[in-house]
Amino acid sequence: MDDQATMKFMEVFYRRWLEGKMTIPEAFRATQADMRERWTGQPYLWAGFVLVE
Repeated sequence: MDDQATMKFMEVFYRRWLEGKMTIPEAFRATQADMRERWTGQPYLWAGFVLVE
């Protein structure tokens, strides 16, 4: 996974969860959607994150 993409994923996820008042699963799915748009065709940069509940 790419360091830059990892940093962005974590930034967006925690901002949504802690400041946006989303639940963890909601924040995770919304962040995945953002990453999918931002790095189209490059899921190997960010798709290694898995939410385990």
